[in-house]
Amino acid sequence: MSCPASLETSFNRNRAGSVLGDLKDGTFQAGQSSGLVADIVPVRKLVPQLIDEYNAARNSLAIL
Repeated sequence: MSCPASLETSFNRNRAGSVLGDLKDGTFQAGQSSGLVADIVPVRKLVPQLIDEYNAARNSLAIL
């Protein structure tokens, strides 16, 4: 069973963008959550921030 050419082309473009990272010729899915991105943070800054937030949440639970 074969799929229509347009469906195959759509699949290949989606794969190119999503899997292979081809931002020029590929496509990728970006749902409503993409509108929630406020800033782009480098990983070296993000990881310590996540650790601090985790520790703060853990400490607040220890108080209970």
